[in-house]
This record gives sequence, C-alpha cells and structure tokens, in this order.
Amino acid sequence: MRRRLVVLLFVTIPLLLPAPPIRGQEPAPTVRLRLLTQSPFASTRHPFRLSVEATNTGEKPIAGLGMTLTVYYPARSRSEYRQGLAEEGPQVAELIVSPVRVGGTLQPGQRRTIVVQRRLGELADLDESALYPVKVQLESEGIPVGFLRSALVFIHERPLVPLNVSFTFVLDEGVPFLPDGTFRDDRLERTLGPGGRLRTAVEAIEAAPTRMTVAISPMLLQGLDRMSRGYRVAAPGGRRREVGPRDRGAERAAAMLQRLRGVAARPGTEVVALPLASPPVSALVSARLVGDLDQQIVRGRNAVESFLPGVSITASSPFRPPGSLLTPRSLRALVRLGVEGLLLDADTIEPAPEQPLTPQGTVAIPIGRRRSVPATAPDDGIMRLLLNRRGDPRLQAQRILGELAAIYFEQPGVDRGVAIVLPEHAAPLGALLTRLLEHVGRASPDAAPKAGWLRPVTASRLLSGSDPPRRRLVEHPNEPTFSPGFVVQVRRTKSALATIATISEETAVLSRRLTTQMLLSESRQFVERERDGTAFLGAVYRWMFVGLGVTA
Repeated sequence: MRRRLVVLLFVTIPLLLPAPPIRGQEPAPTVRLRLLTQSPFASTRHPFRLSVEATNTGEKPIAGLGMTLTVYYPARSRSEYRQGLAEEGPQVAELIVSPVRVGGTLQPGQRRTIVVQRRLGELADLDESALYPVKVQLESEGIPVGFLRSALVFIHERPLVPLNVSFTFVLDEGVPFLPDGTFRDDRLERTLGPGGRLRTAVEAIEAAPTRMTVAISPMLLQGLDRMSRGYRVAAPGGRRREVGPRDRGAERAAAMLQRLRGVAARPGTEVVALPLASPPVSALVSARLVGDLDQQIVRGRNAVESFLPGVSITASSPFRPPGSLLTPRSLRALVRLGVEGLLLDADTIEPAPEQPLTPQGTVAIPIGRRRSVPATAPDDGIMRLLLNRRGDPRLQAQRILGELAAIYFEQPGVDRGVAIVLPEHAAPLGALLTRLLEHVGRASPDAAPKAGWLRPVTASRLLSGSDPPRRRLVEHPNEPTFSPGFVVQVRRTKSALATIATISEETAVLSRRLTTQMLLSESRQFVERERDGTAFLGAVYRWMFVGLGVTA
C-alpha cells in the first residue's frame, strides 16, 4: 500500500466568543487563547501537537473545561482561506468534529497551558492535497468560551514541485557619521539594542539557517567597524559623547560585525552589496552623474568584500536600488552598467491585472520592445501581514504560512515562486520573523524530504525562473532629485580631484581616497538635507589642502 503523509499547518487568530447576555443574568465567562507552540507537520504515524495559553478574563471560575477540534471542507482559493479565518468562519460543512478532554477549573485571571494532540489519519482516506479551515474551541460544561481559527495543510503524496520562497533582507542605515567621523546621532546604537531593527533581523536569520539573500550597505559595515574601536556621538547643543572601545555600544558593534560575517559565510546565504553611499539612482542619472553611479556600485562591492572575508560578489549579482527608487531612464542606465536583475519592492512595480491566480514573485521590466530585466515582485498580502506590528506575532507567522499554502495549492505542479523583500527601515516583530523563517525551513524538502512543499531559495534563483510576466515601473511624479546648485558643487569637486590626481603618485592616492568622501555626499539621505551632503564636499577641499601642504 502506498504510504500517505499528512502535513499540518496551523494558522490561528485569537477571538473571544462570549455568549450574549440575557436580561437579568451576568455575562458568560470568556477565555483568551494565545498560541504558544505548534508542530507544523504531522503524518499518519506522527500526531499533530498544539499548545495554547488560556487566560480567564472574567470574574468567575470556569469549570468543566473541554476543547473541540473542527475541520471544515477545503478552501479552494486565497479568498476562501481568508474568509475561513474571519470571525464568522467558513460557510462550508464540517468534515471532522473531534472532542479533546481538558478538565479542571480556570480561576479568574489564571493562565493555563493546554496541549492538543491528535492523530488525523482519516484525512488520508480523502486522497487529496488541500488547505482546510480549522477551528479549535474551548468550552466550559459544553458552552463555548473562546476559540482559535486556523488552517490545516494536508499533503497525501510527496510534492514534486515545491513553492519557491525567497527572503531578501535589506540592511542599510545610510551614512551614519559626519565628515570628521563623529556619528550624527544614536540611531545605529539603537538598532543594535534589544528590539532594534538590525538586531532583530540578524537574530531571526541566525535562528533559521535557510537559503536567503542579504543586501548589505558598505556604510553599515564601516560604521560598525568604527564603533567597535570607540567612537563619538553628536549630542544636542553641539556636544560630543565619547564611547570607549570597552563600553557597551562598542562591544555590541564588534559583536554585530562578527555575526554578519558569520551570516554571510553560511553556504545558503547570498550577499548583495548596496552602492557605496546608498545614493538615489534616479537622481544621479537625472544629474548626468552616471559615472558616479558606476563608482558607487564598484566601490560598494569592493567595500563589502573587504569587510566580509570569503564573500565574493560578482557583477551579475542582483542589484538593489536604494529605497527601491527607480525610473525607466535610470533602469536603462543600470543595464548599460551591467545590471542583470533587480531586487524591488511591491510599490515600485505596476499592479498586476485582475486574475484568478496569484501573480508570480518575479516580473520582467521592459526596457524596449524586446529587452527586459527580471525583478522581484513581492506579494502585497504577505508583506502587509509581515510588517503588521499589532497582534500576536506567532499567529501572524502562522497566517503567512497559510497564505503560502493557498498559493501553492493554486498550481501545485508548476514551478512558481514568492518574493519576500524586507526593505530599508522595515521592522517586523522579531518573534514573527523568527517563527516564519523557522517554519519555512522545516517545511522544505531539506528538512522533510517526503513532505516539503516550500523551498527556500536565494533571490538569484528566483530571478532565474523562466518567462515572468512583463510589468512596468510605477511613474512617481515626485522622484527625489539633487538641486542644480548641489550638482555644480559635485562637478567642481570631481574636477579638482581629477586635477590633483595628475600631479604625482602620492596625490593620485590622495585623490582616490577623497573621491570616496565625495561619493558619500551623494547619499539618498542627503537629498532632502543637502547641507549635510555639502559638508562632505567641504571636507574634501580641507583635506585636499592638507594633503597638498597648502596652509591658509
């Protein structure tokens, strides 16, 4: 007899179910249920296990506890899946109703962990892979007092074509320091602390060693390196706060730099280098500074490789436009510079036309009648759930897995993919991100050879898929641009550096070093604060005079 396998994915939404009060009677007691742990897989030989925390939110003891597991007929689309999570639940018949004995009494304000464990071998008899709405209901003497809505993924045969899932983390904090090396504020310190964006992302990546792509800013790595040796931070009133190499901020920076090196060295990690100063690509192209854009890309790649030993970034690696800002004109310039693939956010690309199936995770951005460039096209629904900081993060992670299951079941025999791109300054909840990455990894063929229906892949692997649909860039009327005056200052600085480069070998070295400072003035963060960018240009002239031995 052919062996069949059951894979469960439990997606839960906490809901209170109070009985409507009758006139003259007190309201019925209610219980808040919170997901604690869940086994994402189960088979006919291995039971499904779920644990929840039940809290009595009323003023009366709740006795005679029991729980009922209900499995409904399958959801055939993402809309039906979402409707199955709604408070009113799915409008379909019940397939399985299974009581679970709990027993005991829950006192007012008391919390209790309840474990549900059950074999679901009866689903194997249906001989179908599908996504089933599920409800777990807590009862007191047979009266409902709280429930969780969920979804169950059932796979009765080994998936031949898993759904590709690509995670891309964009790690960028801009240019964190002033021309003299003083850190402009404590933002980088805060992102290294508990709950900080960088720390949260790296902790989640470390907890789930799956294939993924990490786009790293060279200035972030340089900032961490400078902090690790002691640093100064600008404080209100023009003061400077000194931080020693043994202080907490410096130690955290040193530790983070080592952690990033460890992440980058993992076999499943694809590293993408952001341009040196994370400049606005479209602004440089509009200012006819395409040569500077080329230098930003090359120097960014070289800097990341120097800070992350063993990492090799090729010219064919995907390119992340800082902020995902791009125009048709700047795209053509990037193609001339050798860019072959793009890591974009969902709002950079025109919405897909209405269609019954979920759009692919990649698109082809046209640059002419016959040419195009592949780009990531993150799923809007999944990204909204991932960046939602309200509610229980464990439940959000499970709900995202349900969305992935719904996409997979649309075309389970087709090689398809989903792109998830966490852009600059996006800060998902750490527990959500960690749980999601863990479950995607455990749902992969590597971890579950006979049941894996999700396949973590790098962005390059996703972009290499065949025949993505053609979709254009969104035209933004207010694309960031540098002012004409600032562009003139940049050109004058470049001219001065080119002049001193011809004097001698020593001044040529000086010119190359100061060109790096000039490029920092073109950072995206300085478009709205050109005075800060101009400060870097002024520093170039001061250091140029010092290097040439010119005194006032």
